[in-house]
Amino acid sequence: MSATVEKLEGLEYKLTIPLSEQEAELKVSERLAEMSKRVRIDGFRPGKVPVNVIEQRYGKAVRDEVLEELLKNELHQALLENKLEPTATPKIAPVEGARYTFDARFEVYPAITLKPYQDLTIKKLTAEVSEQDVETALTRLQQQNQDWQTVDRAVQDGDKVVINFSGRIDGEKFEGGAAEKFDLIIGSDSMIPGFESAIIGAKVDQTFDITVRFPDDYHKVELAGQEAVFEIYLHSVAEGQLPKLDDAFADKVGVSEGIAELRQRMQQMLQDNLAQVTKNKLKQAVLDTLIAEHTIDLPKSLLDAEKLRLQVQALQAHDSKNLHDIKEITGSDIYANEAERRVLYGLLLTQVVKDHNIEATDQQIAEKIQQIAVGYDQPEEVVSWYYGNDERMNEVKHLLVEEIAIETVLEQAQIDEEIISYAELVK
Repeated sequence: MSATVEKLEGLEYKLTIPLSEQEAELKVSERLAEMSKRVRIDGFRPGKVPVNVIEQRYGKAVRDEVLEELLKNELHQALLENKLEPTATPKIAPVEGARYTFDARFEVYPAITLKPYQDLTIKKLTAEVSEQDVETALTRLQQQNQDWQTVDRAVQDGDKVVINFSGRIDGEKFEGGAAEKFDLIIGSDSMIPGFESAIIGAKVDQTFDITVRFPDDYHKVELAGQEAVFEIYLHSVAEGQLPKLDDAFADKVGVSEGIAELRQRMQQMLQDNLAQVTKNKLKQAVLDTLIAEHTIDLPKSLLDAEKLRLQVQALQAHDSKNLHDIKEITGSDIYANEAERRVLYGLLLTQVVKDHNIEATDQQIAEKIQQIAVGYDQPEEVVSWYYGNDERMNEVKHLLVEEIAIETVLEQAQIDEEIISYAELVK
């Protein structure tokens, strides 16, 4: 008996799988007979327990086990024969009135035909590290190493303040929205837009409210785009004195060779950062272009799984046992767009990999691990750490395959290069 396949709505399918009653009952009988030889039951000698007694005690469990094994094999065969690839484990249910027949429902991956890469236009942002960029970075380093003197006046731009703050959204506190005796340099842009500037003009021992809005692309999805009110108490105000940019300053920050060497190292650091940010933004541009050029039906099972994963991450990041926080995260749809974006990226990149049979070689994996390890104090230990765990090795393989897939698209696509400043590119 063979399974029958039925296409349902969207990407969902149903397989109806009839099992052989004769085969199933034969396997059940064989397993019960084998059990009678080894199962010990009070009142019976070892190996002499009647099969009917075994049937009474273990018959249902054995029959369920046998049916599960037969169904698993038949389902696997039916999927292969019908060339169906489920996105998740099929949901199995017995067919009413048919003891040995089961329905398996599941979604399949969408069929994707990628547009020719040469028809795609990828925007590539580029920049160069200028002398002014180096000077800006050195000034920032100066500011981080200022000598601070407490002053009795209102807060000005560039001051260091010590504050308590407590934020609320729609009247409710949120995780990570409060701190006490928090050091903050006004104008450092270390807080969300508008937070630091709103403190300018305040005086010591003053308590006041400010209203700010989290950016739409804020890293905590549940806060992105939300308006928040922060109550702030100002403990102290300090004015900074910038140290001179000389050899003594270079030595103070760990460069004993002097200020010229510090400038060279700073320039190299900016160039390394520029290379990494450029690479990341180009990858994002490739993915965004692929998404814009393709319309794909997304499996609900993948969307639900990704949304759940994002919610679990948020709960772990909050580390909160507050029932309101849990309901706010698990009951919200704020993760839907991000889940859709990630599923789309995954499906499109997977199709690129399939179309070009992309694999990472052992040599490429070894080179990648060495590249990662060189940035650590003890690279040999980092290499051993990767090779000592299959999961970490798989992460490296996945990263490499993704990079090769991106390069494959870039090699054929049209590149629209735009030169901007270093500051614009890395912000």
